[in-house]
Amino acid sequence: MKIYATFILLSLLNISVSLAQYKSKEELNLGLSLKKQYPDEDVCAIKSTETYTFSIGRNDTVNALKEIEEEFVGLKDNTGITIVEGYDLFSSVDFIRTFSKKGKSYSSDDYTSVSDKAHFQSDIFDDDNRYKSFSLYFETLGKATKYELRKSYKDVKYLNSAFFHDRYPVNEKTIIYEIPDWLEADLKEFNFEGWNIKKTSVHNDKKKLTVHTYTVTGCYAMKKEDYAPSITFKFPHIVFVPKKFTKKNGTSTKIFSSTDDLYEWYSYLVSKSKNDKAALKGPVDKLIEGKTNDKDKIKAIYYWVQDNIRYIAFEGGLAGFIPESADKVYKTKYGDCKGMANLLTNMLQIAGYDARLTWIGTKDIPYDYSLSSLCVDNHMICSVFLKDSIYFLDGTENFIAFGDYAYRIQGRPALIQDGKKYIIKNVPDLPKERNKFEVKSSMTLSGDLLKGKGSNVFNGESQTSILNSYALTESDKKEEFLHRIISGYNKSFSIINLKTTDLTDREKPLNFNYDFEMANQVTQASGETYVSIDFYHDFEKYMPDEKRQNDYVLDEKIYRTYTVEFEVPKGYTVKYVPESFSVSYPDYKFDVSYKKQGNKIILNKILSIDNGIIKTSVFPQWKKDLKQLKKMSDEQLVLVKGQ
Repeated sequence: MKIYATFILLSLLNISVSLAQYKSKEELNLGLSLKKQYPDEDVCAIKSTETYTFSIGRNDTVNALKEIEEEFVGLKDNTGITIVEGYDLFSSVDFIRTFSKKGKSYSSDDYTSVSDKAHFQSDIFDDDNRYKSFSLYFETLGKATKYELRKSYKDVKYLNSAFFHDRYPVNEKTIIYEIPDWLEADLKEFNFEGWNIKKTSVHNDKKKLTVHTYTVTGCYAMKKEDYAPSITFKFPHIVFVPKKFTKKNGTSTKIFSSTDDLYEWYSYLVSKSKNDKAALKGPVDKLIEGKTNDKDKIKAIYYWVQDNIRYIAFEGGLAGFIPESADKVYKTKYGDCKGMANLLTNMLQIAGYDARLTWIGTKDIPYDYSLSSLCVDNHMICSVFLKDSIYFLDGTENFIAFGDYAYRIQGRPALIQDGKKYIIKNVPDLPKERNKFEVKSSMTLSGDLLKGKGSNVFNGESQTSILNSYALTESDKKEEFLHRIISGYNKSFSIINLKTTDLTDREKPLNFNYDFEMANQVTQASGETYVSIDFYHDFEKYMPDEKRQNDYVLDEKIYRTYTVEFEVPKGYTVKYVPESFSVSYPDYKFDVSYKKQGNKIILNKILSIDNGIIKTSVFPQWKKDLKQLKKMSDEQLVLVKGQ
């Protein structure tokens, strides 16, 4: 009893000490209230204001200044948050100050530790992106602190998007644009639907500017999730589009009034790339030597670039926009998308073809060229005009066939060079059948094993992925790699006598034929034999939990077919065959059926995710159907002897 009483006394003392740490009851109540609203979070920005102002700079440019003030509250004891602000050669983070709340007012911290580091990305060789970061600490739940930050843009062309949401909850977010009368600009609003975003626009006659203010409350934290779309597809944001400005002398200068201006800027940057075509003439002639067909000549050049030029990204200053010279890319054997597109274009032009540089935004971007902004595209390819057709060639895609297109650019608008003008064409949007994955197998019992023959056929995204991975795999591990692909990493699946089609041929389906043995698929109980003939548990990693925010956005449109023939051994009869299961919706389709045909049981399974997307709006039905699909995969045939 004494021990128990002592424990209670110490607990009460700890609670008293903890409560004593709070500066006020008001802070405690605020912290508890916000914790109830955001139970899974450690901190919350109770008020965040982002203000943009503008001034005329040197060399016919407009400068922009972003000022941020954010006030935070800790939602648990002894927690913290790190604030990160990126910059590059076109911008700078000029000022950071943190404040601690004492009573009802804030006082500036005497010392704020700010880290300044390069933003390293493994797939980018030359990157001018850096970031400054600092930390805010909260000793107790309800503790408040804030910071102020200023970031300058040397050229307003590189000021793009402003988001309301962040990786932490923001209870109230305000974005302000103070646009002077001498600057004409558009504020393009995206994904505002479903959010109570209040907007006001007030002209200040004295300052000669218009203040545009956007305010929203209750912004939950953005979560990093697998197979999630870019935040530009879901979260509300504003894209700032500077159109033109007028200087004091009355001279008007265009920035991005239309796509014409965007293309003019791109053309100016491309003109900075000086290509020595003479250095490429000999290699091109050698590649097309003996070829009389136009497509064969184009393929020879296209495939050579795929196979011999290593993709390395460059995002350093204007190098992120200006293609490296074609002759240098050829000599060094590496380049980014711009350099590889430039090499392809020049080599094809030398061969006598109408090839042109082409800008494109991948499926990671929701915008099209009705938006005249640098954020509208993130990639460069080459377009070839051949007779009445346009072919899009992406040198960064390894093992892709001429006339085939990676999912990431399918259906996307492309901005094609046309002298002083341009052409906008959409890359063909290929059907799901382009990615058909087909499995056929026949099997029978052999003791406690299933033995049989199988065939796997890969097309589209899976084909190019396997060919590329196989080429990069060490020689002594290539066979092991292929076995893993077929077995799906199932150690019970043993492959014998594997035969494949040409593992360098990107123009034909990839076909594997093999004999196999499968363990752990047969069990005996009470005179009955239970046999599992469905080895593939599809889409299990796409089962959303209750907290998932985002759609599932996959790397391809999915189309899979399975045909399994099980030969019933002599002396056995079939007691049970699973029921069929079929659902069909615009986003996906499942069709699973078993049927008896002579002495065989045949399983047919057809699965598709037609557009490569599972939307959050269909999650309830998707989860229900996915559970049923898993149940069907777990189903077993039941055999009995002598009946």
